[in-house]
This record gives sequence, structure tokens and C-alpha cells, in this order.
Amino acid sequence: MSRDAEVIVLARHADEVMEPLTRQDTERTWRGHFVPVAGQWGFDFGWASELGKERARAGLLKHLESLPWPYPGTVQVLLRDQDDDCFFTTTSTGGALRPLRDPDAVDLDDDGAQD
Repeated sequence: MSRDAEVIVLARHADEVMEPLTRQDTERTWRGHFVPVAGQWGFDFGWASELGKERARAGLLKHLESLPWPYPGTVQVLLRDQDDDCFFTTTSTGGALRPLRDPDAVDLDDDGAQD
């Protein structure tokens, strides 16, 4: 992983669960906080964060996985390192965050050529 990462959390009706994560907390294993992302009608539909240094985000996925989501099946976490072209997506399955892989996705090498 590179220095900086962008994280987006999408989850239905999770305002109460995410509210504590909108503040800095030195007790967490990861460093940073999320800001709400509002839809065009003014309600929050997700939360975003920009995290620096790999150690600053250590434990983030485990922390998110441990939260009491009101609708766990709607939880998606998108993670993108500064050097990545696309987001790595995880989704909640049985209470655990699992990588979501598109079976039709095409892997490209550094030059944009298909592997």
C-alpha cells in the first residue's frame, strides 16, 4: 500500500453508527475521521475519509466490521490507495467484510494492457 488512501463507507440508515467516526479518537487503532457525503436531497448516504500512511489505517476494516450496523447487508467499503486506478470494494456478508470481485473485471498491467 502506498502513503495515502481514500475510504468511502456506504451503508443504509447508519448515521448513529458512523457518528462517532466523524470525530478524531486517539483510542482507535486507526487515525482519522469520516465526513458525511450528502445526496442531492440533503440526506447522508455515505461517509468519506482520506487517510495518510499505512499505519494510520491499520485496523480500520476490523473496526468497521465490528460496528452494529442496522442493515449489515447494505454495508460497502471502498478503499483506494493513491497509486490505484480503481477502488477495492468490500461488502458485508454474514457480519464480515469480504472483498467483492467482479468476475467480468479485466486486469490491466501498469501500461494499461490486458493481462
